[in-house]
Amino acid sequence: MKISELPIEDRPREKALKLGIGALSDAELLALLIGKGSRGVSALELSYKMLNDFGTLSSLCNASLPELSSYPGIKGVKSIELMATFEISKRLHLEEGKYNRYSPDELHKYFKRKDHSFEAAYVFGLDGRGNIKAEKMVMQGGASKLQLGTKDILMTVMRLGYSRFVLVHNHTSNVPLPSKSDIEFTASLQNEAASLSLRLFDHLVVAKDSYFSFLENGLI
Repeated sequence: MKISELPIEDRPREKALKLGIGALSDAELLALLIGKGSRGVSALELSYKMLNDFGTLSSLCNASLPELSSYPGIKGVKSIELMATFEISKRLHLEEGKYNRYSPDELHKYFKRKDHSFEAAYVFGLDGRGNIKAEKMVMQGGASKLQLGTKDILMTVMRLGYSRFVLVHNHTSNVPLPSKSDIEFTASLQNEAASLSLRLFDHLVVAKDSYFSFLENGLI
């Protein structure tokens, strides 16, 4: 059914104007971003299909450009516009967290929204009160192995301008237990950081459904 065929009070734009943007469902909000559907498929119908295919709005926000572009009516500029909107929401989520004290659990919740098909490492700078103030990806690996290097990590920390930092990297296996090399690397990074008057506050190994904190487990 075309949106124009819906009762006026059920059309996303009119509903938002009357009840406020917060009254719209995920599909209705997505339909507003899409704007126009394709031949025979309305923007709202397309929104329901996309959400059904990805399962959750969070998963859709992590969709790749080819995945978005595979839908009729979501081509070229429109797919880029959707990705830009999704990226803004992720950054706003992180900005909100930057004013809270570091929490392994909260940071893991943030990382659950990222792509877990490849391994990557991030550095988070902490202020004197333990608040997260900066984020930077330091390296990206393949689908199974990430080669961590202390030099790149510590240089990134110094560029961020914070003396305390958290290192986060993910395991694509969905098993966050650190390997022997993870433990040895963490000890080496901690020592090298101390020699530069920097402090490794925590090393968080994350998987999609769980995490391992070196700090919580007494390894830092």
